Amino acid sequence: MKEPYPDLALEQWRFLATLNALGGVAHINILDVLAPLTARQLIDLLKKTTDPGLLIQDDNDMFSLNTSLPKAVVKKIEGMNSMKHLSVLVDIVYAQKIDRELIPHVLIDLLEKAGRTVEASKVQFDLADRELVNGKNMETVHSLLLNAVSRLKNIDLDDETSSLYISRALKLSNLCYVLGRGITELGEILDIAQAFATRLGDKRSQALINLHMGMLYTFTGRRDEAFLALSLGLEEVNELGDEDILSQSAEFIAVFYFMKGQFREVMKHLEQLENLIDISKATIQPMTYIQFSYSALYLGQFHRAFGFLDSNLRLAEEKSNKALASVLRSVLGTTLILVRKYHEAEFHLKKARQESLDSNNAFGYHYSGGGLALLYFMTNDLEKSYEVIKDTVEKAVRTGLIQQYSSPWILEMLYEYHRLGFKSLPHWNYSDVLEETLNGINVHLRGVALRLRVREKMDHGIVDKMPIMADLEASRTCLELSGNNIQLAKTVLEMAHIELLNKNKEEARRYVQEAWRLFGGYAADFFPDQYKTLLEQKQCSTDTRIDRDDYIKQYFEEMTSIKSSMSQEETLSKTIISTNRFFGAERGGLFWFAEGKYTRTPELRAVINLTKEEVKSPQFRPNMEFVLKAFRTNKPLVVRNDPSECSKKGEKIRSVLCIPFEVQGVTRGVLYHDNSYMQDAFDFLDPMMLILLGRHTSDMVGSILNTMRISEEKKKLSRERATSQQDFKKFQLITSSQVMREHLSMASQVASTDTHVLLLGETGTGKGVFARWVHENSRRSDGPFIVVDCTTIPENLVESELFGYEKGAFTGADRQKLGRVELAHDGTLFMDEIGELSLHMQTKLLKTLEEKTFVRIGGGRAIRSDFRLIVATNRNLKNEVAVGRFREDLYYRLNVFPISIPPLREREDDIIELATYFVDFYARKNGRTGLELSPKDHHMLMNYAWPGNVRELQNVIERAIILSKDNELHIPLFPAGSHVDLKGTFDDFPTLDELQRRYIQHVFKYTKGKVSGSGGAVEILGMKRTSLYSRMKALGIQK
Repeated sequence: MKEPYPDLALEQWRFLATLNALGGVAHINILDVLAPLTARQLIDLLKKTTDPGLLIQDDNDMFSLNTSLPKAVVKKIEGMNSMKHLSVLVDIVYAQKIDRELIPHVLIDLLEKAGRTVEASKVQFDLADRELVNGKNMETVHSLLLNAVSRLKNIDLDDETSSLYISRALKLSNLCYVLGRGITELGEILDIAQAFATRLGDKRSQALINLHMGMLYTFTGRRDEAFLALSLGLEEVNELGDEDILSQSAEFIAVFYFMKGQFREVMKHLEQLENLIDISKATIQPMTYIQFSYSALYLGQFHRAFGFLDSNLRLAEEKSNKALASVLRSVLGTTLILVRKYHEAEFHLKKARQESLDSNNAFGYHYSGGGLALLYFMTNDLEKSYEVIKDTVEKAVRTGLIQQYSSPWILEMLYEYHRLGFKSLPHWNYSDVLEETLNGINVHLRGVALRLRVREKMDHGIVDKMPIMADLEASRTCLELSGNNIQLAKTVLEMAHIELLNKNKEEARRYVQEAWRLFGGYAADFFPDQYKTLLEQKQCSTDTRIDRDDYIKQYFEEMTSIKSSMSQEETLSKTIISTNRFFGAERGGLFWFAEGKYTRTPELRAVINLTKEEVKSPQFRPNMEFVLKAFRTNKPLVVRNDPSECSKKGEKIRSVLCIPFEVQGVTRGVLYHDNSYMQDAFDFLDPMMLILLGRHTSDMVGSILNTMRISEEKKKLSRERATSQQDFKKFQLITSSQVMREHLSMASQVASTDTHVLLLGETGTGKGVFARWVHENSRRSDGPFIVVDCTTIPENLVESELFGYEKGAFTGADRQKLGRVELAHDGTLFMDEIGELSLHMQTKLLKTLEEKTFVRIGGGRAIRSDFRLIVATNRNLKNEVAVGRFREDLYYRLNVFPISIPPLREREDDIIELATYFVDFYARKNGRTGLELSPKDHHMLMNYAWPGNVRELQNVIERAIILSKDNELHIPLFPAGSHVDLKGTFDDFPTLDELQRRYIQHVFKYTKGKVSGSGGAVEILGMKRTSLYSRMKALGIQK
């Protein structure tokens, strides 16, 4: 039996089909545009479809189709919704701006059904970008990007979409590593991106994709391939060599050096990341936090590791990022073990262990297990250590975690388990691990493995000095390269042990003293008692003093190496990082007192591991009192809090250092540092040293700021010289007419603000001169005035002109180019004929205005540019918005303060004054004297309609000066009487387009078809040849 088939009119079926195309649910307002029905047709449709349950209408005029429609109805609707029909529907959606009202996934599905796959992916890319800015749901962003790039993989893309694919594939890759998901599909996506980058000649993306491939291979346990891909990417990055590519690639290059065990290189690259210590940057990989922390540990920078871990742990907990919090807590606990703070370490590790179990976080469980095993190992409970590491490894195997490690204590524990006869751990048989490490690329672990091999030989009674010392020398070389002085000192002590066995006490003493120096400030904690008899107390004390002198020397060198080319904020940030490192502090801040005046709320200008929120908190109030005291007394101070008292009060900070500094003889700020875990961090600073440090800090900070001030003044003078060189081409704003005075009054009001200005008016009215007048009367007048003429830049070059590009961004990009937006920093950007900008570039401009940042083509780093925007157009932008040629949101952002520049015919009082100015200007330019306008000239100029406005008047006068003989000025307008005819042209009240059409035809008649050159149409009309042809085409004029 046939299923019921409603008797509907074609329009009613179209209504149902449209509703189906929109996902089965839509508001009547949307349906009324896409599939309009009369009231009678709609009532009839509801009557015929409501009872069978085909169509449902709620109280809010939302219509929905039943999810279980009869097959006949489904077939009818599917027949109507052909790909071609849906594509037409999409055109209507965009034309009527309904796309903004549709739920994004509905629009994406509609585009996909319409066969407009590329557009569907672009919508999904935009949606992902918006979600990424919010930074709340990275899983959603990952899903959106994965769907979008997967949809495009078998499509032949144009260059623009190929570039889009590459950038989004790299974003997706970052998220895969952050979330630890989507790894399986990533290889094919990156391969496609690499093919596109090669075709486009995009060397920057090629380098980044190689680095991403290296990371992918690392995650999937393909270490040899990872090393090769990372090596290739590093080579390509170094060839490009600019700051942007180094910043984009820093995390990946750090992985390369971490794999090699070269930790100084790891830190060098991670330090290049902007706001590395910012948990809100959701695309920073968890592995980056681990690598930074462990590298600081291996380099003996415990204070740095503590500050980094403690700060980020608080932020992770505030943002409920439990997965990252458990990992950071685990590494913090491990760090505490290494400085012999076992009780605190146990608290953090057990808490991390429990948090990992509660959240089923295998990663956190793995790191907390390793830390607990080390804790029991260091406290001589080897059986418990073994059980914990065994449980940890077994769970890692079950959850699919790859058995990789960088910690030397893992090897040391495996050696002890093996020596004591414990059963081999799954996948971690000591002999196999040792052999693999000795043949591996990690110099850090190889150095430790070589030393352990010596111990094992000696366990078996092998005491032949030459091969043993050869292994230890190789170990020493590896560990020197790694930067781990503590492990290096252990190897040197092993060499001392061999010399003692061979009765070479003096040689042993030399090695022991070297080891003492390598342990540095941690010698008291790490140096074995059995070797202390070979040390002389006096010598040790002298060595320590020399080390402190070296530290101070390094501090001065580091401070004086701060680049004066950096911005003030970058310089102050570098200063606080340098002092934090020197003093062995965990946190730091630079407090600035404006004009040297005392205030209880100084400005926090630069920080490390400290936030403005923390400074404002009640817990920080006692520390702020120390800052204020140091400022008032202009004396450095060190405060050491009693650990037991801190525990009672629930406080963590155990020691505080404040150093005030002066600039030009006035105390301007205080360097603040503190420690929560290392109470004795500032003990080596005696009163005299603090005074000297205060003086030198004042000198250096003052010198840095003074150098920066001079640099800024030089830049300012350079800009002024550049501006003065253009003065010959610059015209003054000449007017005495009432209408122009009113507009200038408006302009003077807005000039003192940073509000965007929209200049409207016909071609040639002097909008560019008006824009410069606004700039020169603004507070940005000392800054640059950068002009962008949107009519003269080919569409494919607009983006590079506006935003610039990086070296290697595309074929032919053999150097970095700064864009106009960047050049306009601290000044004004004037965009003439903004209406000519494509919709694509309008979107990019809008984003730049909203965020005050932009990215160069091929770059990845957001660059801030503080500029004031003035735009001009001869188009009616409201009409352009209505027909879809101009973005509505951009229009409203630009239309804050519109000024309409009147045409010259409406400011007759200015005609003679302008003409006189141009006569004087071009006479001087061409070395002519004695040329003046006659009464006849006045009459002619006043009776001419000036459809080309001020620009036409300017061109006419320039031509007159050139053609003049002796002192006689000839105004080359039109044959006598022609101006009367032109006045009559207005009698039938033609449209502006019709008026332009008549005038251009009249000019061609006058020039006898001549376009360019002296006396040609281009010169008379004051237009560029390309602009004239475009206008003629738009007006339907055949030459």
